[in-house]
Amino acid sequence: LALNKSYDAKGYAIAAGEWPANYTAKLTDGEAANELDFTNVSWFAFCPSESDNGINAPDGVGAVTIDLGAVSNIAAIKVHAFNADVAQGSGIKAPAKMEAYVDGVKLGALTPASTAADTATWWTLEAPAKGQNVKIEVTLDGIFAFINEIEVIEGAEVVPERMRMQLLSSETGNPSISISADGATYSYNYDP
Repeated sequence: LALNKSYDAKGYAIAAGEWPANYTAKLTDGEAANELDFTNVSWFAFCPSESDNGINAPDGVGAVTIDLGAVSNIAAIKVHAFNADVAQGSGIKAPAKMEAYVDGVKLGALTPASTAADTATWWTLEAPAKGQNVKIEVTLDGIFAFINEIEVIEGAEVVPERMRMQLLSSETGNPSISISADGATYSYNYDP
């Protein structure tokens, strides 16, 4: 759902000076880099320091909000990140945590597929939701947190009555329910 969609965050970039940097990878282009590369724009960096794009992680928390273009059913949210342990002395560390929101409602924390140091891995949250704006908050654990792709996985349209019937379907295939209380039995057959 997020492929080639617009978002509001800008990566860390310094055009001139002792440590020029261009960590401004596109986050919704479908390309997830697996190697740490300091020479091109394969990674997007959050950093609490000033860059040519301003400060994108004030108080050590960076955020990116993707506009899906329309209200959509969401099954999962994934963020590809570099799980560094101060990679090559650079100050890049794995995020302390990542959390997802849909239309301002917190869904929960993303979990990394691997915690091995100095590797790229997907962080995932499987949580059904419906909305248009997906926000990811990245809490830093170092000077930089590197991400390079965000995926929003489409979910199925849930029709409440159909779901209810599936939950109530018995072994015979007829949707029914039986409740016993205070010596009385109440049976309901939804498919007479």
